[in-house]
Amino acid sequence: PMVLPTKRSLVDQPAAVGPAEIGLRIEPNLARSVSQDSSPIEVQEISREVIRLEQTVDAPARIERQFTFHEKQEPSETEKNPVGESRDWGLIQRHPTRWIFGMAVTVGLMVISTLMLLPAINAPNTPRTDPQKGLLSIVNEEKVEGMETLNLLLAQQPEALQIFRSYVQAAHSDEVVPLIVDGRILYETLRKHWHPLDVPRDWVPAADSAWGVMEFGGQAYGVLEGQFPNHSPFTAYFTFQDGRLMLDWKATTVFGTASLSQLSEGAGDGSEIRGSLSKADFYNATWPEADYQSYRLTTPNEEASVWCYSRRGETAKHSISSLFNSGEITGEAQTIRKATLSLARGPAEALPNQWLIEEMLHVDWGTH
Repeated sequence: PMVLPTKRSLVDQPAAVGPAEIGLRIEPNLARSVSQDSSPIEVQEISREVIRLEQTVDAPARIERQFTFHEKQEPSETEKNPVGESRDWGLIQRHPTRWIFGMAVTVGLMVISTLMLLPAINAPNTPRTDPQKGLLSIVNEEKVEGMETLNLLLAQQPEALQIFRSYVQAAHSDEVVPLIVDGRILYETLRKHWHPLDVPRDWVPAADSAWGVMEFGGQAYGVLEGQFPNHSPFTAYFTFQDGRLMLDWKATTVFGTASLSQLSEGAGDGSEIRGSLSKADFYNATWPEADYQSYRLTTPNEEASVWCYSRRGETAKHSISSLFNSGEITGEAQTIRKATLSLARGPAEALPNQWLIEEMLHVDWGTH
């Protein structure tokens, strides 16, 4: 075995002799000494040979991979060409003869059935012979004639302007008779109620005055709207009579056999009253809601108004209530409607301005 040398230790250095000056000096002042307790370390050298472990079990032999060929099976009927193109795509396919024959018979029956139904479908519009006159008459003839009248009225605005100008410039009732509907029948009424209009002689209605065409109860009429020289509005009604365009004087002047001022006092003749009608809810012991429907009647040229009542369940009631039904297109009911009414006085205990509606003479203010 190898023995290491003893460990060296520092020994005290001898002090310097002589008075010579010594500059800055840095050194350890410890003396090394050999430790008495130190013992030599025995070092043994280990052999450098390495022991290797050998496998005692042999590795398994490598097995070669084997392949087996399997022939592709034919697809079933449900799996043939589910999506996309098939092997027969683009080729002409021939269908069985019985299919073609069946399709031809089906189409033929459909065509024959349609031709047989055509007479029944076209029956309402098919012309037919009148046995008395020997002429062709058309179903719904009144509607066709009404449409023709409406179309004729559409082009009558210039003629309406001339008639209205002649009417407002008339100085005597005799000048009005040939211009208005039923002029000769209304001769005495005109002499009693007509008066000249305070309009300058040289006044002419504006060429762009509004012109509209309407139809109520099978009667077509035109409405001319504009302004007088003093900027007050006017509304004139026109219709055809004996093939001529004429002014409907009663509708234009909102004529009534009595004014609303008279009716509100319980006086006057209520046989023909024109005004704007609206539903109301004014009832009392004389006019109970269970038996009557309440209305309010006004006119554009009067501040007065009267209460009108129609008995529930009577013809007049049904005719008036239909004016306030909801429209077929908009679905909204009108709250104010023009009407021509025949009024009668109520019971003795009724208020003076409460009247009974006997009949609705016209829808709107026209005379026909």
